[in-house]
Amino acid sequence: MTKRLSKSLAVLFLSMVMVFEAVIPAFAESSSITYVEDHSVVDCVHRYKNNDGTFTFTIKLPKGRNLIYTSLAITKNSDGDVLYSTTILGNQTNMTYLYSDDTSDYYNLVLSKYSDEGIGIKLYHSYFDQDKHYMATDTANGSTTEGRGYWLSA
Repeated sequence: MTKRLSKSLAVLFLSMVMVFEAVIPAFAESSSITYVEDHSVVDCVHRYKNNDGTFTFTIKLPKGRNLIYTSLAITKNSDGDVLYSTTILGNQTNMTYLYSDDTSDYYNLVLSKYSDEGIGIKLYHSYFDQDKHYMATDTANGSTTEGRGYWLSA
């Protein structure tokens, strides 16, 4: 009976992993997904350095969409090198809702600088049910080539 329970738990665990990989963008990044830069869907509309040395990025996302469908990559230099693995935007405790318009919700994300150079961000948003994937990496609309990200110098 214990062996059967172990097998059932293993199958359940693997099933859960497969669901997370299929649903959550932070776990689903792979070479098989093509992201398209589209600032009408996801964008960093403002960025500025605060007097206290922190950095604010104003992020635009599709209105009413759950934040689990947007991933955040923090960049450590102006070349766009990612600091650490991509995280789900909804897990950020340093983000506040600002307002909504007819098509979008706007949030402020406040970050501390990573190095003496500054800090930057890249955003990835997915509609998995429609197989559509969008990015905001500070490159031209329609591009499938990832940009260097939205950078703020220290």
